[in-house]
Amino acid sequence: MSNRDALMSSVTIILDDRYVPERVEEVVDQLKAQGVLIDTINPEAGLVDGLVETGKVHGLEKLDSVDYVRTQFSYVADYPTGDLRDLDRLPPASSDPFQTF
Repeated sequence: MSNRDALMSSVTIILDDRYVPERVEEVVDQLKAQGVLIDTINPEAGLVDGLVETGKVHGLEKLDSVDYVRTQFSYVADYPTGDLRDLDRLPPASSDPFQTF
């Protein structure tokens, strides 16, 4: 686990008033298509909380349905060996301490 597999950001997305509250589900589908992992949705306030790769935040701000994206915090994700997102691409460690290669 020596790679920085992904830089992730926890975000709060403020939706444009034209989409609140009637078209919030449509916007949520757009956000999911952009790679946002949705955590919570407040349709009346036009707020969506989620997680997204940091490099995609600027693209979210460009969506017509989005008024503002606030990044709460960002972190480096270093996924464990065997995880499909792991960039190290090493085979899982053996539980047999006497295994030879």
